[in-house]
Amino acid sequence: MAPLLPNARKHNLRCLAQEIHSATACLSASRAAICKQVGLNVAQWRALAAIDRSTFVLSISDLARLLRRSRQSMHPLACGLERAGWVRFLPNPDDRRLLQMQITARGKSIVSAAEGSFN
Repeated sequence: MAPLLPNARKHNLRCLAQEIHSATACLSASRAAICKQVGLNVAQWRALAAIDRSTFVLSISDLARLLRRSRQSMHPLACGLERAGWVRFLPNPDDRRLLQMQITARGKSIVSAAEGSFN
C-alpha cells in the first residue's frame, strides 16, 4: 500500500479526532443520565467513586488533587456528600485541622448502583 499524502493524512487525523470527540460526548451524556437515574450528578459520582477506590482515607485537599479541582470547589461538594449520608468526616489523628472522608455503606451502595449501570 502506498503511503498517504500529507493532506490525506491530515484529513484522516481530523476525522479521527472528530470521531473521538463524538464518542466522548456520547459517553459523557450516558454517564450523566445514569448518574441522574440513581440520584447523583457526575461530580458527586466522580468524588464518591474516587473515595471508594482509594486505598487510604482522603482529605478534601487530597480529593481535589485527585480530581484536578480546586480545594475551594471541592469543599462544598464534600459537605454535600456528607449531608446526603454518603460520606462521613473523620478527624485526622495527626493534624486536627484536617478532615478525612470515609465512604459510608449508603455511599458504597449508590456508587455500586451507578457503576452497575455503566457496565
